[in-house]
Amino acid sequence: MVLMVVVLMQVSDVYRKIRLTIRFLLGNVHDFDPSQHAVPYSQLPLTDRYLLARFAHLLQDAQTSYSQFQFAKVYQVGSKSLPSSLQKSTR
Repeated sequence: MVLMVVVLMQVSDVYRKIRLTIRFLLGNVHDFDPSQHAVPYSQLPLTDRYLLARFAHLLQDAQTSYSQFQFAKVYQVGSKSLPSSLQKSTR
């Protein structure tokens, strides 16, 4: 019974991190208007291009895993990638 509680606490902690990361990101783009603020890809800083490439790879992996009904893999990749990408980009 104790092990089940520990596992549930870990899952809820990862879920909270993902939710707060997405909330933070959405809070920073709430007033973004692509027609006024868009920057051509070639003019983006290297860090932004790197994060966009990582996100595209993460999105492709998630879509593949969803299509193969591998929901645990989507969860694992998302829980490892999203919070760590945000931490790396804010240093």
